[in-house]
Amino acid sequence: MKNLLLAFLMLFYMVSCMDVYDEPLPAYEPELVIEAYVNQVNVLGNYALLTKSLAYYDESFEVEGVTGANVRLFEGQKLGNTLEWQEEGIQFEPLSDEVPGLYAPPLTGLFLAKEGYYYKLVVEYQGVTATSIAHMPAVVPIDTFYAENIFNNNTDSVEPYLRMRFADPPAFGNYYLISEYRNDPGEFPLLWGSAERLLVNDDALFNGNDFTFSSIFPDKYGDTINFYLMSIDRPAYDFWLSYDASRNNGGPFSQPVNLSSNFDNARGIFQAMAVSHKRIIVTKP
Repeated sequence: MKNLLLAFLMLFYMVSCMDVYDEPLPAYEPELVIEAYVNQVNVLGNYALLTKSLAYYDESFEVEGVTGANVRLFEGQKLGNTLEWQEEGIQFEPLSDEVPGLYAPPLTGLFLAKEGYYYKLVVEYQGVTATSIAHMPAVVPIDTFYAENIFNNNTDSVEPYLRMRFADPPAFGNYYLISEYRNDPGEFPLLWGSAERLLVNDDALFNGNDFTFSSIFPDKYGDTINFYLMSIDRPAYDFWLSYDASRNNGGPFSQPVNLSSNFDNARGIFQAMAVSHKRIIVTKP
């Protein structure tokens, strides 16, 4: 009884000492957000998408595209301990008025990224310069990609499950992003963000061995599936891990997650990716 009374007294003391904070919060200043990619298989998949961040309580969900920016890309090689950059670079241009904030090389500047090279993206906007450097890894090819037909006891029917296998190189430090894009006549999405990310992984547990990706849920017969195995560098890997953690952090009362970024003076991701691609139509046995 004495302990219970002491607990009530402590609670009364704590409540009586609490102050109510009713000062208005400072105005939110939007940040520049950049999502940019270069790759070695699709010349139309090299671009930069510039937007502004939203306030936490902004319920409009209307992302504002950034126009009037100066966007340049430079290719470089590592010679000894020094990165040697090309002098002029590629000047990106606004791609379309219908998609504000989307910048890409002009038709005369279309290119494919090169394995082992470095790429530097420089964005100038309203007196601020944001820079990011990404390394283009070597391509790791998909060895096999198919739909395995398995009897499902729950549905009392045969259903297809996707299987993909590749051989990880002997050295440690390989990072992968696996994604898919469905039921489109083209082999690649117009924007890489349209593809569904299935897995972000490194080779710490299977270095130098075969790795098999198996879908957990059954697929659909008749679907056309483009499958991508993307080799990425460590900063891109860290970004996607933090991005997934921020989306699944358990709500407003959970511990905040610091979203990684490989830009200075901006938020976002610049990803150089070596893409291996397979395409199948899931057919009934």
